[in-house]
Amino acid sequence: MKSTAESCPACGGTALEAATKDYERCRSCGHETLVTAPGTGAIINDRLDRDDVARPNALDRFKTSVLRAATRSHRFLLDVGCASGRFLRQNAGAFEQAMGVEVTPECVRFARSLGLHIETDLEALRGEPSVVTFWHSLEHLPSGTIAAMLEKIRGCATPETALIVSVPNADSFQYLVFRERFAFYDVPHHLHQFTPRSLDRLLERHGFERAGGSGSLTYAVFGWLQGALNLFNSRHDYLYYRRKRGWDFGLSPLRRGALDVYNAVLALFFLLPCGALALADLLLPQRGGVVTSWYRPKTR
Repeated sequence: MKSTAESCPACGGTALEAATKDYERCRSCGHETLVTAPGTGAIINDRLDRDDVARPNALDRFKTSVLRAATRSHRFLLDVGCASGRFLRQNAGAFEQAMGVEVTPECVRFARSLGLHIETDLEALRGEPSVVTFWHSLEHLPSGTIAAMLEKIRGCATPETALIVSVPNADSFQYLVFRERFAFYDVPHHLHQFTPRSLDRLLERHGFERAGGSGSLTYAVFGWLQGALNLFNSRHDYLYYRRKRGWDFGLSPLRRGALDVYNAVLALFFLLPCGALALADLLLPQRGGVVTSWYRPKTR
């Protein structure tokens, strides 16, 4: 399917080419845009379990470390695409005020049941956010929505405001090796596949400049391991969907149990080499499977 886009939504470049059967790439910044029919904006990407949400894991600790590194003021935390409210629930206590934005009805109800302030539209934002986070939510948003959100945030930002963005990296070694079997290749839900350059260019166009970044061993190991498992599975990201989202794929308990064991054995086999490859992601973060960067309003 040919894209209807005339220019790159990240940098504005007009030289576009086919990247895969699903995405079109900008030759200037490497940004990839979905050209097939997009999925709905609503998606349950967390377990809606009160005990699980309250229990920090390795990825939660990474997010908190990035938050601490980027934060200058502890007045107002805003999490866009907050899903179950997990990140807010674990970090809201460090701020005077915290708010999440989420569109999936089940997630909205669950997060509100935790006592969190959740809105369904960023237009509800009032005040000056100290930190705004997009934890793997920016790639799910249409280009027009991204532009409107960034303009809204820029209009409310102060010089101390930090904008944290974490997205899959289309310029990563993982994507180069696995292509459509890349762990973060999520069609039709990922409308964009960013590169470090395209993310910087997008934020620059909306008045922000890069202030820092961090690699994650958790993201790196997961990406290499799930990508390797995808080579031996007909269902993309089977282990991830079973563990993170609790999917049963409509399979019988016997069939599902057999696939669980099969993937567990494969994971043990690939764990050591994938762990070694993950170190390359940390040594060369611009080529890691996930880009996590933070930005501040331009001062010049």
